[in-house]
Amino acid sequence: MEFVSHLEIQDRAIYPLPGGVIKRGSSLVVDPRLKVADIKSTDTFVIYEHIATVLHRPTKRQYVAFRETKPAQYIRQQDPVKYPVWLMESAGKDRERALYIHLVTTLPSTLRLGIEPTTWVDRWLRDLDSRQEYESLAYFLINQGVVAETFEASHGKETGSR
Repeated sequence: MEFVSHLEIQDRAIYPLPGGVIKRGSSLVVDPRLKVADIKSTDTFVIYEHIATVLHRPTKRQYVAFRETKPAQYIRQQDPVKYPVWLMESAGKDRERALYIHLVTTLPSTLRLGIEPTTWVDRWLRDLDSRQEYESLAYFLINQGVVAETFEASHGKETGSR
């Protein structure tokens, strides 16, 4: 609990996570269940959205909490028989959107990257050192009202280029 007592929220705005936006290309097939008008090959999709930046004051380590978006969920669960629109749009599916908490290694503003066919989140964020660190940060975010207790926890190397 000492670790948690030294945490401070720096940013709790929701916006596209740098590196979490992809360009529709030949490898990204837009799911027909997504309501996107006039789909073009230059369209972009937000795969991850920022939900909080947290500072650990004694170490000056910054953490970013982010989650997958609804389009990401559609991309991941493309079988329309197994995942019909009514199910994909349900509140239960919203709770299944994975929450990630990673350590900031490089500020994204220092990277000269644009929107790419794959995500580049792993170029400025890295996995946490332990499951305990993740759980402590998740506990802090729940107590601060940033995330609900019923989120889908994700801890691991799932955010690399897809």
